[in-house]
Amino acid sequence: MRTSLVDDRGAAIVEFAIIFPVLIILLFGMIDFGRAFFLRNNLVAAAREGARVAAVALAPPCTNTGPIIARTQLYMTNIGGASPTVTVTNTGACASNAVTNMTVSIVNYQFTPITPVFRLINYNASLLRINVSATYRWESSP
Repeated sequence: MRTSLVDDRGAAIVEFAIIFPVLIILLFGMIDFGRAFFLRNNLVAAAREGARVAAVALAPPCTNTGPIIARTQLYMTNIGGASPTVTVTNTGACASNAVTNMTVSIVNYQFTPITPVFRLINYNASLLRINVSATYRWESSP
């Protein structure tokens, strides 16, 4: 018969209780980071699509930006936040036979985390804003 001076029954439960909160925080962090990464990638693709529409326009798209904004919003996937602001700006003369750069920007998209980790640490919501832009060159047809 073996006698032990140390009783290790319950040691696994204590170790699990110490490690479990860390594992939950890591899991929730991965979920929110994955969502934020997906959202930013989606917004970059939408801005790129809007800038591509501006680049291939037959007439200078300096004044009629409605189709560009509509195309950009068509490609955006909103996964739990307010609708972002889409702006179209140009650099250059924007006259016929002139070269200009058209920039489509998506600004102030408020990312909203779905896990409670950020609420526990009293995060500042303004730090979780996503801003992206894409610039393409527009040239008039010869």
